[in-house]
Amino acid sequence: MDLAREIVFRLKAVGHEVVYWVGNKNGYKGEFPEIIFHDHFDAWDGKPAFDLASIEFEPASRGLIYKFHKAESIILTMMNKHFDWMGVDERKHLYYEILSYWSGVLEKFRPQAIIFDTVPHTVYDYLLYELARSENIKTIMFRGTLPVTGRLLLYEDFREGSLQLKEQVEKNKNRQFSSTDLSDEWLEFYEKQISQKYDTTPRYLKENRKRFSFLNRMLLKTKAVQSAAKNGTFFEQTLLYI
Repeated sequence: MDLAREIVFRLKAVGHEVVYWVGNKNGYKGEFPEIIFHDHFDAWDGKPAFDLASIEFEPASRGLIYKFHKAESIILTMMNKHFDWMGVDERKHLYYEILSYWSGVLEKFRPQAIIFDTVPHTVYDYLLYELARSENIKTIMFRGTLPVTGRLLLYEDFREGSLQLKEQVEKNKNRQFSSTDLSDEWLEFYEKQISQKYDTTPRYLKENRKRFSFLNRMLLKTKAVQSAAKNGTFFEQTLLYI
């Protein structure tokens, strides 16, 4: 079962009301018609959730803009990814629209907590995080421990990190450990890492190397050219690429 879907089911089962969900396109709207669903890529582009498209939220006030001027500086830099083609003025205009939207969403729904599946690192979820922290709305996020799956660190403040982990580090800082202290799954991982026979390259790096191999890059470029030729934007896309 999809992890996000499972979380929604479990939250509802213990009496929590889930009012807003950002996820993959279409998501599970049929199963949860009462939840406002927002596609991740639409949110990233600054587009509203479909169910809220007709609502006009108040433009970001001078006071609100000033209050989040530090976040604005970070976000304009974050826009180097995905919005690299935009000039500074365009980025600011989009940022102010996103600020207006998400501050309006929080004002409308007044959530008690916001759950992030990982540390906020895109334009909209980082801004949502900063807005929530300023309003004392509880933020919950997870950080996976890449080596062994199924293990997560829980954060409320990503700048603070995991308090439980900090406590354990402090508790054990003067202790001496050996591999015999490890659980079976961590011992297996450790032994693989020190083995000369085992390829210790992280899985995500293997996947990226395969994805961006020369052959796959050529296939992607060929498809892009065919698509541009088909929809009549070949010349425009060529100039943009140059």
